[in-house]
Amino acid sequence: MNDPQEELLGLLADELREGGVPAIVVPADGAMPAQMVTSIESTDEQHHLRVHSYFLPDADAPAVLQHFVTLPYDITVAALPTAARFICALNAELPVTGFELGERSRAVVFRHTHAVNIRPLDPGVVAWTLAMVSSAVTELGDLVEAAGGGADLDELTTRLQDRLAAVASG
Repeated sequence: MNDPQEELLGLLADELREGGVPAIVVPADGAMPAQMVTSIESTDEQHHLRVHSYFLPDADAPAVLQHFVTLPYDITVAALPTAARFICALNAELPVTGFELGERSRAVVFRHTHAVNIRPLDPGVVAWTLAMVSSAVTELGDLVEAAGGGADLDELTTRLQDRLAAVASG
């Protein structure tokens, strides 16, 4: 294996698997860097989500790891303004932000990017970030989906605050 980033992702995947998290490494392919792919556990069998984690090319001082989830939500044209406003409000509440809305494509993704120390690379830091990403999309993704379907912004904001209060109270 000649790709040091792929090798690091392989070591991370090994650590995650030892901790019970299914993870595979997909080798680099053309312009696409090597990726570690982990599944997000969900009770929603219709939406099988995966986190694609990879080092950003040409970012090595420090290294930058990006976690990316494509979300299968339909965003109607009429709901774009509400969805955009709700996503901004939602991201302001999260410890690890990353919901994004592509206005032209009407696509929603979750992307979180951060610098990491690779000498040594702490698998615990990556595992924590993956847990936060998974939690955000599983616990709050349905609200983003509802926003994209035309739900009322005030109702969505109330539902968000109720969920955040429930998490805070344990």
